[in-house]
This record gives sequence, C-alpha cells and structure tokens, in this order.
Amino acid sequence: MRLSAALTLCLALSVTAGRAQTEKRQDDPRAISKAPGLKPSSSKLAPQIGSPSPQQYTYSGWEFWTNVLIPAGGSLNLDSQIDFSSSDSVRVTVRSEGDPLSGLVLSAYWAVPQLPSFNSAEVATGDKFYYTNVGGATFNTYGSQFRLRITNTGNIPVNLSQVLLFTRLI
Repeated sequence: MRLSAALTLCLALSVTAGRAQTEKRQDDPRAISKAPGLKPSSSKLAPQIGSPSPQQYTYSGWEFWTNVLIPAGGSLNLDSQIDFSSSDSVRVTVRSEGDPLSGLVLSAYWAVPQLPSFNSAEVATGDKFYYTNVGGATFNTYGSQFRLRITNTGNIPVNLSQVLLFTRLI
C-alpha cells in the first residue's frame, strides 16, 4: 500500500515538473553584434559623482534614454557608455506613460573590448513588474561593456518615456 502511494506521488510530481519547464531558444544574432560602424543608441550620460568612504571612493554612474519606441514584435539595443569594470551590478528601470509593459523582455548583454560579440547573462520580464507601466531589474556584472536589449513580445508598440541605468563604481 505504501509503495503504491509513493509511486503515485512520484509520478504526479514528475508530470507536474515536466509541464512547468518552458522551451529554450537561441538569442537573436542582432543582439550580440559588435560590428564596426554599428551606431550605438545615444544616451544622456551624467557625470560621475563621488562620495568618500573610509577605505575607498564610491562613484555613482547613471545613464538614461527618453522616448524609446519598441515596435510590436521588435527589439532595440541600448549600449551603455559606462565602463562597468569596477561595478558589481547595474540597476535598470523603465517607464511608459500608459503602455502596458507585460510584453517587455529586458536582456542584459555583456562583453569586454577584446571580444567580438556580446553574451547574454540574465533576463527580466515585464509581466513580473508590480505596476503595469513601470518596473525594473538588477543585473549582475559579467563584463565591462553593457548592452540592454529591450524586446516587445506584444502586438502593439510600446513607448518608454524613460529608461534609466544606475550603477555603483568602486
């Protein structure tokens, strides 16, 4: 009797676990290109502001874009001008004036100058944001060059009124 119950429970758990997994796919080759002549998106890069700490200086770096339009089913690369060599993470926030963000995918791509392309490390999805029109994510640093790829999986364009990157540089 106990063996039968245990086998039934194992079978039920394995079926549930199999359904919970989502299909994986390759990233888009347009997301990784560091081709010469590829014009990076223009941002507003703020000067770094330092504040002394007992044994080191910590600097804050931030960068932002305004009026970013992502077409339905499309993607956009935002290339940061910040050198992330001395940072452990980057925080990203996005805001729209009313367009729902549930179909957005924020992908963190990293590289170093010597590599020919970017690699993706982490992904955040807009359907996990608490608010429908604003949200964010924190990504770990995996290189000195950062590219934020914003993909709109929805069927209507999304206009982001602002995209903000913030990091602590040590």
